[in-house]
Amino acid sequence: MKKHQCLHEVLTITEAAKMWDKGVSTLRHRMLDERFPKDGYRKSGATVLVTRSAMTEVYGPPKVENDEDH
Repeated sequence: MKKHQCLHEVLTITEAAKMWDKGVSTLRHRMLDERFPKDGYRKSGATVLVTRSAMTEVYGPPKVENDEDH
């Protein structure tokens, strides 16, 4: 079965915070003060989703890779 790569591009804000060793509140503040590209995040219900590329653009490479991706 082929992996759906686009699904691996999108993270919850909690997953992203863990991978980049940042606090969730830090990421929320950066989104509010417009440091993230507008197309790099969005709310889905009560969940905030963010792309890996947006996180990398703002913070550089992740500090910790998500073990589920390997």
